[in-house]
Parts: sequence; structure tokens; C-alpha cells
Amino acid sequence: MKCLACQNKKSVERCTKNALTNCMYCGMHMRTRRVRSWVTAGTLRGITKFQAVVRGGNVRAYNELAGPGAIDRRECHNDSDVVTCEDKKDVHPSNYFSVEEDGKIWWFDQRTIFQWSQKDLEVQNPYTRTPFSKEDTCRLRRIVRCRKRLRKPLYHEGQPALVTTADIRDNRWLRICQVLREFDFPLHHEHFISLSYPALVLLINSIIQDTRYWTDAHMQKYHTILRNLRNIMHTYNTEKHLSLDIATVLLSVLVEMWDSCEFATYINTAYHCAYNYNL
Repeated sequence: MKCLACQNKKSVERCTKNALTNCMYCGMHMRTRRVRSWVTAGTLRGITKFQAVVRGGNVRAYNELAGPGAIDRRECHNDSDVVTCEDKKDVHPSNYFSVEEDGKIWWFDQRTIFQWSQKDLEVQNPYTRTPFSKEDTCRLRRIVRCRKRLRKPLYHEGQPALVTTADIRDNRWLRICQVLREFDFPLHHEHFISLSYPALVLLINSIIQDTRYWTDAHMQKYHTILRNLRNIMHTYNTEKHLSLDIATVLLSVLVEMWDSCEFATYINTAYHCAYNYNL
């Protein structure tokens, strides 16, 4: 059997000498104070290379979501962020987001554009007031999903928080309707806010029926949450709090799913069932 040590302390190649009888190493490596195992060194090299490939792929995918100009900032039309006034050369690529309009690249801090996107149902460019395309809003939603997974802040420090239940409810239904409009469902957040208690019951029942065949264990938990929410709906004192909790669950699903077209269809169908009841 060949020696199981590396040829030297810098090499990962296996020693070519024969091992001593009933030993793992050759005579030279048996006299060495610290033996560098060839098995361990070779495995670590493979693991290191695999990690480099995976991490490089993740970085390239994230930069693609960020938009053009993530690496070469000379392509950007505006020099500073609209809120932080940070120079385009100083912002980190992990906080960069851009859109292209008429051959010009407008860039923003991801937290800035996410904060700005919640001002209106239709996400617009802060500089030109031009609505974002569906592809741009989809990229922004996926950027938010990545930031939540990485536990990065979604807002700038010092931003005033939403303090009332009504404000939080309106904000979450607005974000839900922004996702629905990506898939050509022209619903307004006021449509959901105005639903009565019986209509909310129909809404949640319809979604539960549509999601009962989900097999993914990670997404199945949301089906269970909706069922539990339905069982305690009678304990809510106001429709406002019930609507808030329903919107929280639905928004969590839309953010969690990479391709949320299917679930957006479920929400659209459920709304029309509830709307017909209100009539």
C-alpha cells in the first residue's frame, strides 16, 4: 500500500513511497512531527473548489437581479441615490438596484427603492415618474426575498415605522396587489380592505381549498396556518385585525415563493368569490 501522506507540506499529491508494514505512512513521514494527510487535503481541496463555484454562481445571480451597472458604475445616468445621496461608486453591489429606461440606467439603493415602492400601487421611477415594467417589479420582489433570507434590513435606519393597525393592513394589501399586477390581475388594495367578515371567510376558504394539495413541506405550513386562522376567525373583535392577519399570511407566501404566479391566481379567484358574495 502507498503512503497516505502528502508529498510535502505544500503539496496535495499523494506520496509515491510504500507504507511501512502495518502502518499508514512511509518511513520518512513516520519520522515527521506533523503528518499532512493526503485524504484530508484532497477532500478539503474539492470542498473549497465546490464552495467557490457555488458562491460565485450566487453572486452572479444576485448581480443579475440587481440590474445593469452593478459592476461598472460608469453606465449609470444618475450620480447619487435619491434618499441617502450616496455616490454611485460607494454603494455596495449587494445594495444596488437599477432599471433601464430609454437607454439610460437609473440606479437606487435597494432599501430606497423598496421604501419608495410602498408609496403607490404602481411602482414608479423616482426621477422620471415612469412606471416600472413587470420584469423590473419582479426583480425587485426577488431582491426583497433574498434580503429577507439573508436577514438584511429592508429599510434605512431612522425611517418612521407604521404605528396603526390600519396603516400596516393597508401596506400589506398594497404589496399583495403589486404582485398580483405582475401577472395581469388588475386588483386594487381597497378591494380587499373593503371586504366584510363573511367575505373574508369565503376568501380564506377558497385559498385553503386551492392549497390543500401542496406537497412541499416548507409551503405546506402556510396551508396549516390558514386552516388554523379559519378556526379562530370568530374570536376577532374587528374585521380590521382579521384582514391584517390574512394579508400577513398571504404576503409571506408571495414573498417566499420564487415563482408566485400560481398562488397569485388563487388569490385572484378567492377575491372574486368573496366579491360576488358582497354583491
